[in-house]
Amino acid sequence: KILDYSVPSTIVINVNTLQTDENGKFVLVAVKEGDKLIARKRKVDVGELSGDQIEIKNGLKAGDQLITEGYQSIYDGQLLTTTAS
Repeated sequence: KILDYSVPSTIVINVNTLQTDENGKFVLVAVKEGDKLIARKRKVDVGELSGDQIEIKNGLKAGDQLITEGYQSIYDGQLLTTTAS
């Protein structure tokens, strides 16, 4: 492999978690609101794609909890429950 692009401290996600609607690209994140965990749509700007990983230029920050399972059937504002695995 030849390294032709490098960005220190960038955020990358699995491209499968990236979704698109009429307003552009977005992901779903789990946000603590009071004592509840809520799914929130987060608009993102993407950069380079490498394999199954895509660079997120804007919209996510370190510490955000990206929803990576069941995201296809979750909507913005939905109450989330977690299960221990």
